[in-house]
Amino acid sequence: MTIRLLAAVSAISGGLMGFPFGGPALSADQDGQFAVEGGGARTCESFLAVEDDGEQGSVEYTYFMGWMQGYVTGINRFQPETFDLVPWQNTKILTLVLQGICQTDPQMTFFRAVDVMARVLSADRLQASSKVLQVGEGEDQIAIYEAILQRAQERLREKGYLDASPDGKYGPATQKAFESFQKDNGEEVTGVPDLISLYRLFAEE
Repeated sequence: MTIRLLAAVSAISGGLMGFPFGGPALSADQDGQFAVEGGGARTCESFLAVEDDGEQGSVEYTYFMGWMQGYVTGINRFQPETFDLVPWQNTKILTLVLQGICQTDPQMTFFRAVDVMARVLSADRLQASSKVLQVGEGEDQIAIYEAILQRAQERLREKGYLDASPDGKYGPATQKAFESFQKDNGEEVTGVPDLISLYRLFAEE
């Protein structure tokens, strides 16, 4: 968990439950209440127990992650200006975020934890559809939204690794910028905007 993420979790976790972008609930009773189904009704304590037992990949872990992915898909479908709430984060990163949130209050529901996570991540969501690029070759090949690559280029430029204007295109200048960034951060040098590089660019302050 980064300092920025911890601060955001602390600020948000005391707020109201609901979808992450404010405004009235999309559906509920006249008092704004609604039933939480399945894994969302379980406690964070039960989710953390799966983590503590090293059961990632188990049926229980898959159950929690499936519930979380369904919630995120619902946000993508129904919230305005939201195409993808988690445009570069994979399940492993989201698990770490949820783990950090749940540790603040193991008795909160898993729904509550996922809702807080959605609020934390909403500022960096992809608001409109974007072309998916295939970058790299062989085992190093990754898929990345063109818009996310452009964001990464902007960060590389801010840090002094890229001179060219960010355009969302993957060319020699961008490859060399990633290679230099990866080398300076002790990563495997591939020149590809892999998950570790994106995490360092976007999440670490």
